[in-house]
Amino acid sequence: MSGALPKKRKPNSRRNQRRAHIHVVVASVTTCPQCKSTIPNHTACPVCGTYRGRTVIDIAALDAKKLKKEKAKKRAAAEQGRE
Repeated sequence: MSGALPKKRKPNSRRNQRRAHIHVVVASVTTCPQCKSTIPNHTACPVCGTYRGRTVIDIAALDAKKLKKEKAKKRAAAEQGRE
């Protein structure tokens, strides 16, 4: 037993009307007033950590945390190599 099949072929224009809302939208971007880097709208700047004139992300602390994590990872790899 077979599933349901259309009796007539749908025209291309009907198919295209149905798919009219399916498209890629270009993300809107703006420039950061502090560092002039390009950022998405309504987000904190990942470069300087400001949003609407206020510092909301401590970039220096994030960098320090990242360095600490990388050092721990290298140390763990070196210890595994010794064993």
